[in-house]
Amino acid sequence: MTISVVYGCLITVLMWLVAPAFIGFFAKGPAVIAAGTGYMHSYIFDAIFAGIHICFSGFFAAYGKSYIGFAHNVLAVAPIRVPGAWLLSNAYSDTLFPMGIASPCGSILSAVICVVAFTVLNRRGAFDKLVA
Repeated sequence: MTISVVYGCLITVLMWLVAPAFIGFFAKGPAVIAAGTGYMHSYIFDAIFAGIHICFSGFFAAYGKSYIGFAHNVLAVAPIRVPGAWLLSNAYSDTLFPMGIASPCGSILSAVICVVAFTVLNRRGAFDKLVA
């Protein structure tokens, strides 16, 4: 998990530095590049937090508890990511930066759910034996 968080931090810093050039691979209009850069500057933080909940999802699945991965994803997408992106895009129609914040917020919720689930299940001894 440490590797994925460090990688996410590095990619976040890199994308903050090169976002206009990166967006420029896909679009040539200056307005599109500016809007895409704003979105990428907020969305890229998801790379840090997604690594946490993805690692936990794999861990839970290995122990036969894949329902936790399903639950935290549904709870992140339905009440946070989709409505958050919609609300923020309507509230700030002149920039895409706020809309991109919805994804990292969903991943933060997922990471918190995973840490809580892991802590509770670990205290109950759910991970004492490897399930094969």
